[in-house]
Amino acid sequence: MKPIRFPRPASWLGALLLLWSLAAGAVAAPLPGGAVAGPRMGGVAEYRFPNGLTTLIVSDFSKPTVTVNAVHRVGSALEGDGEKGLAHLLEHLLFKGTPSHPDIPKEIAARGGRANGNTWADRTCYFEVLPATAENLDWALSLEAERMSRGRITPELLDKERGVVLNEMEMGENDPTATLMDRMASVAYDWHGYGGSTIGNPGDLKSVTHREVVDFYRRHMRPDTATIVVAGAVDEAAALGAVAKHFAPLPKAPGQPPAGRSREVGQDGDRAVTLSRKGEVQALGLLYHGPAVSEPDAAAFDLALGVLGDAPSGRLYRRLVEKGLASSVWAASFGFRDPSGPAFVMAQVPRDRSLDAAQKVLLETVEGFAQDPPSEEELGRARERILLYLDSEFADLDRFALGLSEWIARGDWRLFFLYRDRIARATGEDLVRAARRYLVAENRTLGRFVPVDRPLRVVVSQPRPLEATLSTFVLSQEPKLGASFDVSCAALDRSVTRVEVAPGLKGAFFPRKTRGGMVSLRLSLHLGTPESLAGRVAVGEFLAGMLDRGTARHSREQIQQLFDRLRATVSFWGGADQVGVFVLVPEEHLEETLALVAECLKEPALDPREVEVLRRETLAALDESRDDPGSRAWDRLERIFAPYPAGDVRRPLSLEEKAEGTRVIDVPDLRDFHRTFYGLSVGEVAAVGPFEPERMKDLLSRHFGAWRAATPFVRAMRPFEEVPPRRETLRVEDKPNAVVAASAPVKILRGDRDYPDLWVAATVLGGGWLDSRLATRIRHTEGTSYGVRLSLEASNLDDFGRWNFTAITGPRNVPLVERAFFEELQRALKDGFTPEEVARGTSYLLEGMKVDRSRDAALAGLLARDLFLGRTFAWTEELEARLRAVTPESALAALRRHLDPRSFSVVLAGDLKP
Repeated sequence: MKPIRFPRPASWLGALLLLWSLAAGAVAAPLPGGAVAGPRMGGVAEYRFPNGLTTLIVSDFSKPTVTVNAVHRVGSALEGDGEKGLAHLLEHLLFKGTPSHPDIPKEIAARGGRANGNTWADRTCYFEVLPATAENLDWALSLEAERMSRGRITPELLDKERGVVLNEMEMGENDPTATLMDRMASVAYDWHGYGGSTIGNPGDLKSVTHREVVDFYRRHMRPDTATIVVAGAVDEAAALGAVAKHFAPLPKAPGQPPAGRSREVGQDGDRAVTLSRKGEVQALGLLYHGPAVSEPDAAAFDLALGVLGDAPSGRLYRRLVEKGLASSVWAASFGFRDPSGPAFVMAQVPRDRSLDAAQKVLLETVEGFAQDPPSEEELGRARERILLYLDSEFADLDRFALGLSEWIARGDWRLFFLYRDRIARATGEDLVRAARRYLVAENRTLGRFVPVDRPLRVVVSQPRPLEATLSTFVLSQEPKLGASFDVSCAALDRSVTRVEVAPGLKGAFFPRKTRGGMVSLRLSLHLGTPESLAGRVAVGEFLAGMLDRGTARHSREQIQQLFDRLRATVSFWGGADQVGVFVLVPEEHLEETLALVAECLKEPALDPREVEVLRRETLAALDESRDDPGSRAWDRLERIFAPYPAGDVRRPLSLEEKAEGTRVIDVPDLRDFHRTFYGLSVGEVAAVGPFEPERMKDLLSRHFGAWRAATPFVRAMRPFEEVPPRRETLRVEDKPNAVVAASAPVKILRGDRDYPDLWVAATVLGGGWLDSRLATRIRHTEGTSYGVRLSLEASNLDDFGRWNFTAITGPRNVPLVERAFFEELQRALKDGFTPEEVARGTSYLLEGMKVDRSRDAALAGLLARDLFLGRTFAWTEELEARLRAVTPESALAALRRHLDPRSFSVVLAGDLKP
């Protein structure tokens, strides 16, 4: 549960979706609860109830889950004086239970689902994603109806949750760039709530009274400011009836919904803000007031920002990153409901580079846009990126259901489709007009993480009625809908085709009808031997990052443009002993995409200029990690638990070693590594989607069949070793948040007799969804940490396992968190677990495994893993049976055999006193 802070995307937008219109018949009259049918567009059906509540229903049976998303139009923009942060604090409090649902985390975990909530400027939302059963849908709607009307808010809960929210605030303050953006917003806005941070004001959070919180709750949580989204494998009529059952009886709230928004009148002078605090990377930013997302200018404005901020083809990337003036850049508008919403242009600048030089180029490029109109090529690239983002959001129903939160908050969910249409039709002249109006010095707030400079004034437009525009808007393209499938292990084994694609490459293919016609494919290649890879870890990791940065036939920019045109999301990953790629692409573009993926893997250009760009990006990221308590703590623990000599492929590089290795890597090193290790020796490829297995095999064989590795793969063994416990404190100055991290060795394999018992025990102790013993004590009862978790790390092949614990907290609370952790371990070893805890933990794990098999990308990963291990889902079916057999007695016995609190190594990191 967290507020949505101003984010830092790697590049502003990916792409938008295929617009569609589902010709579903209206639910037969009479409608339950007095509901009235509203607009229907893109497979989304709207209904309104007499009490003002709106519901949106998206019926889609492509995977066996249902999402319930309760969107309340209250966020930080509606908070008054003394209320800063109340919307987000209320979000936290409303997870504390209702009369019929006293323990929400426990109930959601028992149903094998996931849930969360988040708050931003114009809305708060609460959602549940569950296996699609009538009982689960009824449960989720019952919860949200009571959360709206009968939330449990007591003085005791308020006092406990203050500490959790303040800890979350401290966590956010660790990021100088995000904090700089908050400061810029506070300077840029005179009146509107968009100038305030969603997480709030620490003074208000500390002083707000119970009565004030309850009053805020009653004013804002009401049917006529709420929209209930139900999406997934549910019948539309049944879903509407379930919503009516729980929400139609809620009384209409008295009076009109709170307005509470002061309008901006535009800037009237230069503005600038300097953030001075410890940090390793400088930051430079520009904030411009932009149009509301409902305005015709919004699409053109976002496209202009895309032309500027895209990487690597954007103007800012070419003029700042490629010239070495900055390590990264991005530009994005947040598309809020009201006119004057913020648009950010941000750059990170290494400490040894000049902020003034970067600022000069940044300003000239952004504010010179209107004098340098975009080419058709630039406009086309920006358009494809935004369309790809929305296409992929639409193709993932859970993501689409949650993404509707933003469009509802912006004024009307149909804006999603209207905005896409405007993106598709915008011209270069539209972009210039938008830039001339908004990207001007008079409308700028400058932020510098280290020094300072200006802004001025722009006239803010008034909001326009939406209905006249939306009433005549129609979709132009039908959707591709998915189909349900059986996710049981036995059914999957019957449906999966397993083949040898080529010598050294095993394949597993599951053909099925997917939402959006998307194919999910995962390819993994295993590389080298422990001896041949010694001392080459840094080179292997760096090379994986170069694979999509140009080939012998295409530049980095051309590769990205081709993937965008093909609507393909492609992610390369890897290290010294493995390299792989994940692909998500419409089936009609599969062949072209695989050809380009093969080209990237087999023919990387390794251009010296791109090597320097990646080197700067990597070093900047490492500099930030060295200034982060969590990164520092786990960097240390990873090396404590890798008792191998320097250069050993099994030993993770420290942050300092990664930086040093990155500095000295050169092109000949990369070419030699590629020539020596890349190719087929041992590999796996798995795919899920609407394709013919034989065709998939032929395509893969064509591109990879003859590509042999010069060095055969031999796996590096990691047998169990004792690790003497130690305790270390890492001082990370000027950080309001600290981390408690601990690990202990455990000799275990996933196939061992004790593994299911230990997995359930770990889940009860520190896993699950906020309902574990550690979360209950440290977060809910003592209120000393926002995030706390204990997990069991176990391999399928090596018995060198680990217990891992982590918690974030304020420096002053480190001793309390550490003490609570060890006390809860001792309590579990002494008293064991209750039958209810074991049943809940087992259900959480089993339902989670089932949900993973229902997600195409995750299923492809599971298939590839089992190919490497030589298994089928029969092994997983056996593991599930063993999990069902876990009892409180067997879990305790296994825990006592494999957990010794004295064996934990503890690392504390933060601004801690010696």
